[in-house]
Amino acid sequence: TSISANDTVTLTATTSTTGSAYNGDVEFYINDELISTVTATDNEASASVSFTDEGTYEAYAKAGDYTSDTIEIVVGSTVESIRMSYSKKRGGGVFLGAYNIYAYITTHNDSEYNGTVTFYVDNEKYAEVTASNSTASTVLEVVGTMTVYAVADDVKSDEITLTE
Repeated sequence: TSISANDTVTLTATTSTTGSAYNGDVEFYINDELISTVTATDNEASASVSFTDEGTYEAYAKAGDYTSDTIEIVVGSTVESIRMSYSKKRGGGVFLGAYNIYAYITTHNDSEYNGTVTFYVDNEKYAEVTASNSTASTVLEVVGTMTVYAVADDVKSDEITLTE
């Protein structure tokens, strides 16, 4: 199973018994750490878990002396892509060559991204900005020709080249 960071997964354990239904405790584990104990109803128990960190996790359940098979959960970046745009900054008292630089973040699960976006100019870190509503922006004074891109959750945008 593959998901994005901050997604929630529902783990469900189904027991099989002869005679009456199993209504005992079912323990759910992630990477051998107990995360939840749920009382089964009619041979079934479920637990929901959110993953904030990227990585690979192993999940399984225990009911009495029985342990389920292990499933692998791969948690990837929330950010799917970053689209860059720019506009010439206008207004009184603004220096020549000033540009508004925008980064528009698309996430895997179409959720709002409010994390850190780092802008780079000519491969040098220029600014770190906290995105709001999946958008981050900064102002850049362009001198000559400059190449700009943004990075969020290790995902890099396409580069834009500005000349003044």
